[in-house]
Amino acid sequence: MKSRVGSLILVPLLLGLSFDKPATDDPLVKLDRFGRRFADRVRVMSADDWEDAEQLFVDLRGAAREGRARREAAARVLLDVYGFGVNATNDSNSDRIADGFRMTNRASKELSFLIDARLSEWIAREVVVVAADNPVDRRAAGALILRARREPSVLPSLLVASRSEEAVLRGAAIEALVGWPDELAHRLHLGLLREAKAKLPPQWIGASRTHFRRLRLKEGQDINSELEALVRETLKDTDWRRATLGAEISWALPDGMAVPLLLSAMETWTKRALEGQPVRRVLGDVTRELEQRSGLKLGPHPDRWLAWWSNVRAGKTNPLPDANPPDRTQAAFFGLRPSSDRVVLILDRSGSMDVPFTPKGRSSTGKKGRPWTRHDEVLSQLKSYLSGLSPQGRFNLVVFGDQARVWRSKMQATSESQARAGQTWAQRQGPKGGTHLRLGIQAALGIDRDGEVDLDDLEVDTLVVLCDGKTASGADWVTPFLRRYRAQTGIVVHGVQIGAAGDGTLEALAEGTGGEFVRVED
Repeated sequence: MKSRVGSLILVPLLLGLSFDKPATDDPLVKLDRFGRRFADRVRVMSADDWEDAEQLFVDLRGAAREGRARREAAARVLLDVYGFGVNATNDSNSDRIADGFRMTNRASKELSFLIDARLSEWIAREVVVVAADNPVDRRAAGALILRARREPSVLPSLLVASRSEEAVLRGAAIEALVGWPDELAHRLHLGLLREAKAKLPPQWIGASRTHFRRLRLKEGQDINSELEALVRETLKDTDWRRATLGAEISWALPDGMAVPLLLSAMETWTKRALEGQPVRRVLGDVTRELEQRSGLKLGPHPDRWLAWWSNVRAGKTNPLPDANPPDRTQAAFFGLRPSSDRVVLILDRSGSMDVPFTPKGRSSTGKKGRPWTRHDEVLSQLKSYLSGLSPQGRFNLVVFGDQARVWRSKMQATSESQARAGQTWAQRQGPKGGTHLRLGIQAALGIDRDGEVDLDDLEVDTLVVLCDGKTASGADWVTPFLRRYRAQTGIVVHGVQIGAAGDGTLEALAEGTGGEFVRVED
């Protein structure tokens, strides 16, 4: 009983309340209780619930102006609410997931109004690394909030948290240190990538990949030679996922280190192509890295790139002419030509795909005089794409509406008969239902009910996703989804938006995986 009284006394102290003010009237207490009810509930939030929540956030902002202690107490409550939202995003219910993202976004927005250098330092020193009185979800939320800050005073706390035995806190700190221009942060992420084959959470590996894509190291930095060694090792690995990792993180190296490694990798994988190995995705990634560094498009041709690099080293200013386009598959889908021979096309079959669609050069009517629709255009593009696939390629089809359907349980070798069978199946999947794009992605990757992927069974390296508008889940899920699955699958996603409507989902998928995005309007 004594401990119970003690805990009751502690609540107002933590929230910066005085004992002469009823706790039930305090905005901080009200939002804290609302957040805990949100964490415990199963049903999704109603419009009235969100209206109540909005008022609580507004009231808390006013209360936070009552002094430094109240400002810190408000930050504590908001970090808890942020953490409750993060936990909800791991739910299996899509509406609950959407509520979770909305809650984290709202708490994050409110924190952005409060936070300054002093509050950042307080969160780092008094929340992130102090276990007493701070539940681990609050500490993790604090680390995630600090990822937008670059004050030197918060770095030591994030580095300490990145080695925590609490996985949720460690992961949050690793995420917060992505892109941090500091030698210790570089070494943290390099160490994780070295352990990529170990049983580390894929989100951690994904964060470290992203870290080295967001910066370019300077000549002479101590970390350069160590990163160079890892890039060399991974680029020549026979596992295409490891090789594409090497291409991706090579971005951080100076040209003088990265280009020779990329040229050597291109020669190695070109030889493997002659041996019949599936190499198009790796060659495509290596080529793209060289293109981004040079501004040229010389295709996956080692001799041309070697000649270019020789000119650069000799100080010649005239680049080689762009005579040969990238040697990608000749098959095109709405103008996309994926550098891959392991492709799954994920197609929208929602009810809105029955909307009339008249692209330039196409008649406005289809068979039997009925209007030509978006679905008709997709089928036409699909037929052309499948007929142009490389004989060495493999493909599969997925459609999504209210549910996702997969054409074959395994990817199929390219042939005239398989292309015809795939086309026939797609024609039978008429427009119907909602736009649950996420289900299509999950089906294409074979994600099971536990959220796991069997990498030994996963053949695909590239997804081409077509959608015609706003999706059922919005775009908030994309970043955490890619954090979890991009690193382990190595997947690239290309997006095609047909029609003017959209919610940013396709763009986020493409940008987060190094893919392309195109919009097709009539």
